[in-house]
Amino acid sequence: MEFTANTPISRSFPDGYETLYRVSYNYRSFALLLDALAVKSIGNKSVELVLPWCIYRSEGEEIDIHVLRLIDYAIALLHELNEKINHLQSKVYLLDLDINRCVFRIATEQPQAVITTLQSMPCPEVFNLPQIKTDTSNPTDIRQQFIG
Repeated sequence: MEFTANTPISRSFPDGYETLYRVSYNYRSFALLLDALAVKSIGNKSVELVLPWCIYRSEGEEIDIHVLRLIDYAIALLHELNEKINHLQSKVYLLDLDINRCVFRIATEQPQAVITTLQSMPCPEVFNLPQIKTDTSNPTDIRQQFIG
């Protein structure tokens, strides 16, 4: 787990989330994970929202700058999602992105109500058509598997 220094981007992270940033020669991925104790208290069902990006790296744009731009879009949507599903006592517990797609996993006790809420939201212009599905795995287990 990596804790990010106090930077403009880290100041936009919601409280209670930890970061994980994986970097290799040609690949970058970024994740925000809700604290393990908070995940346990939310719900034991999971809804997955997969959003493929429809914006691409500009010619000459450094990969790190591009990924930071994607992170900005994803964090803005994370705040919006948490606001929309708060009344369902649900919360995004995992945000995972790379240059191809952005995945949000939501812990809930009401997966169908969360799906209905997500389907009523407009898709942000930076994404292609989303995929929404429920997952029978427990959010705590999914979080642990993600960390590896």
